[in-house]
Amino acid sequence: MIKKDPYLVSHAIVMEINYMAGQIFELSNNLNKLMFMKPKRITKILQEDYQKSSDVKYCENILRHVIQTSDFSFPSEDYTGQINDIVAKKTRDMLQLHSEMMGREKMAAEEIKIVEDVN
Repeated sequence: MIKKDPYLVSHAIVMEINYMAGQIFELSNNLNKLMFMKPKRITKILQEDYQKSSDVKYCENILRHVIQTSDFSFPSEDYTGQINDIVAKKTRDMLQLHSEMMGREKMAAEEIKIVEDVN
């Protein structure tokens, strides 16, 4: 009977949304009370959780080889910056492929190369 009447379906959806909003408000209120009682501990726990989730989402492992030099004004290897850019791009592509295979959505960050305009 409820499936045939669109007004009853929409009313049931609105009631469910209101119920969830009330639950979220209650949780927010409890968090505020808890933050008032033990702010340092809660802040530390929330900060650790945020750091873990951001590490998982945005972590990149760029593998580089160490170039030994005694004078940093003279590079000991030519095209070091270009080589690092190529390795970083390949690593990012591989990480993106793995995350797509695991079903994660694409990261919302993009690489921007700024070129100085000399006019």
